[in-house]
Amino acid sequence: MLNSISQITGGTTINCENVANDNGPAGAVLGPYNISASDIGIPGRQAGYTNLVTWVTGNADAPYAAHVLLGQLKLTPSVPWASVGVSGASNFVGDAGDAQLTLKAFGQSGQLIGSVTRLFDSSSDHAQFNANVPFLGVASETDRIYWIELTAIGVLDPTTPFNNVSWDNLTYALPEPSGAVTLIGSIAALLRRRRWRACALDTARPG
Repeated sequence: MLNSISQITGGTTINCENVANDNGPAGAVLGPYNISASDIGIPGRQAGYTNLVTWVTGNADAPYAAHVLLGQLKLTPSVPWASVGVSGASNFVGDAGDAQLTLKAFGQSGQLIGSVTRLFDSSSDHAQFNANVPFLGVASETDRIYWIELTAIGVLDPTTPFNNVSWDNLTYALPEPSGAVTLIGSIAALLRRRRWRACALDTARPG
């Protein structure tokens, strides 16, 4: 399991700042990256994004910015991931905002590939709040990640789903080319070089 954004090397990060409005559908943030989103916390509610107070910045391992994805979400990429992670926090300050955050990653057949849970202590002190923001990440060398679910449970009332949660800096990496594909590419490049050399020799021969 991953606990820092720096552990996803060569990945793509979506910091939700590619939107102009303070609120809107999650598709405005994720659509350019061919990722679909659905709200799994409140039936019938469209997945969306919102704007937080400016002092919420997160930390080096789990950065945060002004615009964030809102609620409990299912995110589905058009191309499966090899690794994925996200920063998570409560929208409440103080004890009412303490929450248990979970990221679950699923394979093509719906099998669970990996799951990570972090506790977020929503301190009323701004600096401590930011220091407590966790990063949740999953990576797999064998199975591809076809979708993830981001959920939360409030610490004060663990029997009730916690929908006042937000996510930022979604970061993912695509699978490396397989060995077979790499080998085929190398062979093709070698054949092209040999054909070029043969043509060069034929051109150099006197008529």
